[in-house]
Parts: sequence; C-alpha cells; structure tokens
Amino acid sequence: QGSKCRDTLQKLLQLQGSVAAAMDASLNLTLLASSSPLHVLMVAGDMPSHLLAMAKLAICLSDAGHRVTIAAPSGDSIRIVGEAVTTSAFPIHVVSAGKVTTELPLNVHGSADASSWRYMVDCLRHPYPDRVADAADWTASMFDPLIAIMRADPRPDVVVLSHYLWSVAADAAEAVGIPAVTYVHLPYDPALFLGEAIAWRYQRMLPSFPHVASYSATPPAGFRGWQQLLWKWVDSKVTAAAWLRVAKRSNALRVLRGLHPKDIGEVSGLFASHPTVVLGGPPFGPRALVPPSVVVVGAVEPASKEELPADLSVWLQESLMGVMFISMGTGMTLSDQEARALAGGLGRRISKGPGSPKLLWALRESEQLRLQGVLWEELGLPDQVTSSGVLSFCCGRVRIEGYVPQRAILSSGRVSVFVSHMGFGACTEGVSAGVRFVAHPGGWDQEFNTARAVDAGFAVRAPKGLVGIEDVVRKALSDTRMADCARQAQEELGRAGGGQAAVRAVEHFAAMGREGTEVLTQSSNDQGRGQKQGDLALKAARVTNSFLLALGTLVLLSILLSASYSVAGSLE
Repeated sequence: QGSKCRDTLQKLLQLQGSVAAAMDASLNLTLLASSSPLHVLMVAGDMPSHLLAMAKLAICLSDAGHRVTIAAPSGDSIRIVGEAVTTSAFPIHVVSAGKVTTELPLNVHGSADASSWRYMVDCLRHPYPDRVADAADWTASMFDPLIAIMRADPRPDVVVLSHYLWSVAADAAEAVGIPAVTYVHLPYDPALFLGEAIAWRYQRMLPSFPHVASYSATPPAGFRGWQQLLWKWVDSKVTAAAWLRVAKRSNALRVLRGLHPKDIGEVSGLFASHPTVVLGGPPFGPRALVPPSVVVVGAVEPASKEELPADLSVWLQESLMGVMFISMGTGMTLSDQEARALAGGLGRRISKGPGSPKLLWALRESEQLRLQGVLWEELGLPDQVTSSGVLSFCCGRVRIEGYVPQRAILSSGRVSVFVSHMGFGACTEGVSAGVRFVAHPGGWDQEFNTARAVDAGFAVRAPKGLVGIEDVVRKALSDTRMADCARQAQEELGRAGGGQAAVRAVEHFAAMGREGTEVLTQSSNDQGRGQKQGDLALKAARVTNSFLLALGTLVLLSILLSASYSVAGSLE
C-alpha cells in the first residue's frame, strides 16, 4: 500500500507539471491588452490595511491611463483611502458606498500564540471561513448603493473588488452585468482555488487549526513529519466544511438579492466564480498550481511613493548605524508586557549603546495613550513633543510617531531591522526594500507569512510575549546571512510582475467581458485537456486521501494504545 501511495504521489507531481503548462498556455492565448482606457470601479471594505492595498492597485491602474473610482464605506474608510491615493499622478475619485454594520474591523486584535491550545479552541469556535460569512452579513447594506454607483454614468467597464467584499460587490456587479475581478491582497493559497482535496499538500494561509500555518515548507523527518501531514489533512476537512457553510449563507443572500443560487461543490467553486488577481507566490510561498482564472503577481507597489517629512529624513540620516523600525500594523494591539519589552530592550538598552542603531516606532495615537505609563516608565519623560505629535526620548535616540510613511521608511535604505506583525502589506513592502525582519505575528495570515519568511531566511521569529526580544534583535542585526537572504528575496520578488502584471490582468479580464471570463470557470466538460488532467490529479489526490485516512487511524490507535499501556504500567 505504501508503494502504491508513492507511485500515486509521483504521478500527481508529473500531472501537476502538465496541468501548469496547459493553464499557462490557456492564459497566454487569451492575454490581450485593453486598446482604450477603462473606467475601473474598485470596491473596498472598512479594514485600513485593505484600503491601503486597494489604493496601491488603484494608483497603478491610474498611472497606466485608466479612469479609477474607489467605492468604500462612509466614514473613516473614505478618509483613509482618499489620503492614500494622493500620490497618484492622476486624480482618483472616491465615493461612498453605504455603511457596514460592525463597529470594529476584523483586523483589530492582540498578538496570538498559534501553538497554544486556547488559541486553537478559539479558532475552532470561530473559524476564519465563518468570520468571512459574518463579513458578508456586515457589508450586505452596501448592495443597493453599489448598484446605484454601477448604473450611474459613466458606467464602469470592470469592477475590481476586495476579497473582503467577495459577496456583496460580486453580486452587485453580476446584477448590473459588469465583469468583476476579485483582488486578493493576501498571499496565494492554492486550496482556495484548487479545492480541499489536494489542500493538504500545500502550506495553508488560513487554516482552521492555527498551528498548521506555522509549519515549514520542508517538513521534519520521521514521526513529526507524518504528524504534521496528518494535521494538515484533518485541517483541510474541517476547513472545507466551514467553507460550505459560507457558501450556503452566500446563496441565501443571493436569493434575497434576486440572483440564482450558485452550485458550489466545494470551496474552489466559491473562489473561482470570478477571475482573480492575487498577491504572493515566491518568495512568499512555494510554487504551486494556478488555475487559468487566477493571476499571481507577487506584490503591487506603485512607482510613485510618499515623501519622507523633512525632519524625519534628517533624523534618519543622522543615524550612521541605521534604525530599528517597529510597526505592528493598523489593527494589532500590544499588551503592557510586550510594550515594555520593546521600549526597554530596544529603546532603553540597544539604541543607547555606542555604535547602535536608533529606534523608530510607528504607534497609533490611541495605543500611545493606552501604553503611556509603560513607555514613560521604560524610556523616561519625552525630551520633546512636536506640534505634529512626534515623541522624542533618550536624547533623540528613540522616536515614536502615530503615523509614518512605512513604504518610504523601508525603501530609504536606513532600516537595519524591521520588527513587524507580518501583515502582508508590511511583508511586501519590507521584501521590496530588502530588509531583515523580526516577526511577531498576531493571527490571520500573519502566522503563514512568518513561517514563509523564516523558511526563506530573511526573518527570525520573536520570542513569545517578546520576552528576550533584545537578544533576538541583536543577533538579527549582526546576521549577514539574513541580509543576503533578504537581498535574494528582493530580487525574486522583482521578477514576479508586480503592479504592471496586475494592471494587464485587469485589462485582460475586462476585454474578455462577462461571457468570456465565465469560460474560465465552467465545468470540467468544457475545459479541454488541461482541465481533464486536473480531474485526474484530483482523483489521484483522493486516493492518497484514503491512504492518509487509514494511516491517521492507525497513528491515533497507536497513541491511544501507548497511553493505555502507560496508565496500566503506573497502576501496577
């Protein structure tokens, strides 16, 4: 049976190469550039990080000569995305698309230990797919405003929607009859597009069991390797069941909107219903199959960028050893213990040492107020507080600001190490700049991003609770191998296509129109040789699944038997 499994896996790997070649050929045959400027309607949600990601693609599309309109929920979302697109060479229009019914965005959370049982139970109680379904309910009120925006003159040629709005924005575009392109500004996860039957073979970005995302792309030898494989297989089953619940809730909303329910057999049907532009691929993860309806572009970073404020630029240049840069994103919150470790270890001790880098800390004003006692206890009273709210400590060696232009800071060449929560926006900006990371993930895709960065050698993981962060940062500062790996990752990302590839993909899908893009997502009967080979690969994967089920049962029985023997021995 083991020999048959090895043969099956070898055939599956061979089929993967054939399917990939067929898919590439299919995409290349239909890749046509738009002959005239498009009117692109981009639809964004309420998460600040998502708004910034959509703004980057909007700038790339605008710089390519297209008319761009961004629709976002009213309130702070309009302000954030409006400020983010000011660096565009051409005007980008921002309009309100109603409100969302949640008070806090999903990305507001503290740090999380993916290896803890408590966090795993919490994730099982509220799996990521169920939270995606909750988001579909929260954003449902945007449907009617989006319909009105799409029907207004000038009518959009194509809708580019954030993956966060996969339900409401895609349904609105379908109701009006406009081609829709989903923009997944997260790293490419093959399971979301190829189906759960072969998901266990790949690293998972958003698993139900959070520790699965932290597995290395190269599994350990022996029993631990088989154990990880079993966890990945079980996770794929639990996650598939959760995504089917999402599909049912999505169809219920479609019926209320006057649309026909979709026939979705598994998660791949849910995410393959519209052409997709997705970030990621190497160096953010191993190479994997990509279906013809999906274009993986690496990272989208516009050519134009925000300038550094004059005083910040001078402060950076005055540090001969560069700076340690801390940024935990737009939603992650730090505990008092974590803030104390950063302020004391990096601010009070490392930055004040002779020949040491300075410390620049991007900390939201609300967090500065909440952590004020901890910061002042570790760093002392501020030396200076500027009119713009910049706090200076330790004779100017430590600088804390509510907002800094992160991409400009990272690309300045002055960042010696980046202490990050590993949100994907921070990852792409840091890798584009070739910097070293100290990773402190806080959940969602951040655990996956950390594992991939550690695999690639340009990041090290921060200790739990940031206890001992000082020693980890000192090692990272002196690790020349990390610096070499960071440069290699930067070069690899530069070959991925980036913003230009994303623009070409949007032009391509818009040129195909709704009927043309639907060809990419039809049933296997109409897909030709490449899709037939994909079906064979799926059957081979199911055979392997059956073997893994039997193997997993034997492993569990052996564990139970070992435990019973241990108990019996202790009783004797």
